[in-house]
Amino acid sequence: MLLCFMLFPAAGARAVIYTVNPDGTGHSTTIQGGIDLAVSGDRVYIVSGTYYESGITVDGKDIIVAYASATAPAPIVKSPAPGSGTAFILRNVTSSFWLFYVNIEGFETGVSIESGSPLITDCSLKDNATGIYVGAGSSSPSLSRNVIENFTTAVAIEGGAVSLRNHTIVEGGTGISVSGGTVDAPRNIIYRCLTGAHCAGGSLALSCNDLWENTADYSGCVPGTGDIYQMPRFCYEATTLPGLYYLHVDSPCWAANNPCGANIGALTNVAGCSGTAASEASWGSIKGIFRE
Repeated sequence: MLLCFMLFPAAGARAVIYTVNPDGTGHSTTIQGGIDLAVSGDRVYIVSGTYYESGITVDGKDIIVAYASATAPAPIVKSPAPGSGTAFILRNVTSSFWLFYVNIEGFETGVSIESGSPLITDCSLKDNATGIYVGAGSSSPSLSRNVIENFTTAVAIEGGAVSLRNHTIVEGGTGISVSGGTVDAPRNIIYRCLTGAHCAGGSLALSCNDLWENTADYSGCVPGTGDIYQMPRFCYEATTLPGLYYLHVDSPCWAANNPCGANIGALTNVAGCSGTAASEASWGSIKGIFRE
């Protein structure tokens, strides 16, 4: 997930960039402090490091919150009390708010969208009970290209018109849970979960997803047009490069290898690894290689 700053909207004449750096050389040592300084149109760039913060709140500010470098490791936001709290709380923002390329670990909820239409993209959410929560008061959030690992519920949606596309959701309880709202969910990988997609209200439109080795792919949901049921073939099956959940060149999740003609999953920005997959390896041993 390499950042191309050309993807960001052009900064207006009044836009200000605030830098968050734990060593004190930026405008703030905390993410919340950087957000508090910003007004709509500004950007808050977070330097690599680990930030033990909870309840980081954005209310009514259409800003960009993103990592500060295209080459340095992404910043990690960790719960000060593992297993509790919410990392980011978003209220009253429009589609001009972006949360981009931040790792969020160890919370009860990684990102809570209470209202508005934010864009959450290219983030990694690991070891959170709920990765992303979309409340009934939300409008039209856009969620894309996030990796969500080890969860009770990866994405829980209670309302809004939600775009949920190109996620890699692995090793958890329920991948997508919908109890309200209207959800469009194309091109996601849902892998080794207890339930791939659970529908208890609202509407969920699935299409061109890859569901593999889930105990149940659907619960109360209608299978999507073009959904496939094949091993995604992540790079850990053959090599550690370019990364754990990047796709092997022979993966059915590449556009050229599936009937949808579309890339499936979050990490499709590089060509992927090659080589012969290991014949046998326990999932526990594989995960152990990559965990801290």
